[in-house]
Amino acid sequence: MVTTNYFKHTISKGILFNTIDSIVKSKKLGGYKANMNTYLMASISFLSNKSLDLTYIWEHQKVQQEVVDKIEELIPLVWNHLTGNNSTGSQSSNVGEWSKKPECWNRLKLKLGDYDKFGEELMQTETNDDGTYLNEAQQIRIQEAEAIEPNYWFGLANWAKTRDLLTPLERKAAFNFGIMRSRNRLIKTLKQAQFALKIVEKAKELGYQG
Repeated sequence: MVTTNYFKHTISKGILFNTIDSIVKSKKLGGYKANMNTYLMASISFLSNKSLDLTYIWEHQKVQQEVVDKIEELIPLVWNHLTGNNSTGSQSSNVGEWSKKPECWNRLKLKLGDYDKFGEELMQTETNDDGTYLNEAQQIRIQEAEAIEPNYWFGLANWAKTRDLLTPLERKAAFNFGIMRSRNRLIKTLKQAQFALKIVEKAKELGYQG
């Protein structure tokens, strides 16, 4: 379903791509602009963990300056990687063929590991499907899910498995939530939080006491 949020984010991605295209064009590299655009777009996605704040781009109709600066910084890396203009480049004289290979992107990701990822201030704040920001009650639900300790999740998953309670999907999710929290990874989305709390509520109804 095409929601308002989906539409806005699609337009924002177009603005990002056009910004990359304009910057690459200004460098007068002499070719391979389409390849450069694609790999720079993928690099920005990688460095933002696919969570760049697209709402900002929509609301301001422009890309964040920090992202523009990063594009400028990445152009020499991506150019050399694609064309083989250094010892760790493509090892290929055919840039078009090289850029189509999974190995090309996999090698570039290794190089991107040396670059700082974007900070939280550039990450997308979750919104509802209509583009409105989460209200206080919705944010509290996420906080409630995040407050559940890893050992609680592991215990719940083991309890449900030994008694063959909950669905296989719910048992696996409970274990995965335990892994997430043990690694200090946050529950970021409302949908994820609602699913987590639903599992807890269902387990309590079935007799789990934690």
